[in-house]
Amino acid sequence: MSRTETAAADHPDLKPFFTLRRSDANVPEGCFIGDGRKVVRRMLESPARLRTIVLTEPWLDFFRKGIEGRPETDLRVLVVPKAVVDGIIGYKVHQGVMALAEIPSAPELEEIATSPQPLLVALDGIADAENVGAVVRTCAAFGVTGLIVGPRTCSPWVRRAVRVSLGGVLRVPIHASADLPETLRALEARGVASYAAHIHGENRSSWETDFARPTCLVLGGEAEGVTAPVIAACRHVVYIPMAPGWDCLNVTASAAAFLYEAARSRSTSSA
Repeated sequence: MSRTETAAADHPDLKPFFTLRRSDANVPEGCFIGDGRKVVRRMLESPARLRTIVLTEPWLDFFRKGIEGRPETDLRVLVVPKAVVDGIIGYKVHQGVMALAEIPSAPELEEIATSPQPLLVALDGIADAENVGAVVRTCAAFGVTGLIVGPRTCSPWVRRAVRVSLGGVLRVPIHASADLPETLRALEARGVASYAAHIHGENRSSWETDFARPTCLVLGGEAEGVTAPVIAACRHVVYIPMAPGWDCLNVTASAAAFLYEAARSRSTSSA
């Protein structure tokens, strides 16, 4: 059963939340923080183990049913004044509800590669947390069955990424890869074709690509895109057709365009 109490700004359980405008240094290892009504609602609905919920008085009744339905016996619910939230966050534009939870166990590659008709996304060197969060949100929207996070990519579990994902990190299984080319070769051996989203070299358009088969879409970082070793491990390079004289899209827009095409292809093939 959860324990609800009124907390002042110096309450020790508030320390992890003083991170929104700084790093996640205060967040306990193996944990993440979610901000806002939609993210916290998804946290309450998820199997992730919650440790602390911080909210203002108006949110207590709103979330009461979800809090009472949680299985944790040691969940702390801290009710704080709006001024305390503003002090934690550093500005007044905040919904006044946030939660600390443990990061769910990461799935093994075999688990996401052998799911029925897998549609995977791999991230190669995407450094911006908000870009990562937006890609995760897009993955959740289009039914991606697994996200592979390569080296040099920002963790999807940092606070800004979780917030922008709108809790999508709890919907899409996330696997961390220490060697992305090797991971892609392992997927190929399991019958999953990898497609590098890139505009250079011999490639085919997304309109000409069969995304209905087991697929892993590889998205590259903001500066250089998909790196050469990763491209070499992919079966094909694909691009998004654009207006003449233009060849640039943000990685989050690219993810949406590719995954919409994949969802359309899969819907057509199953009709």
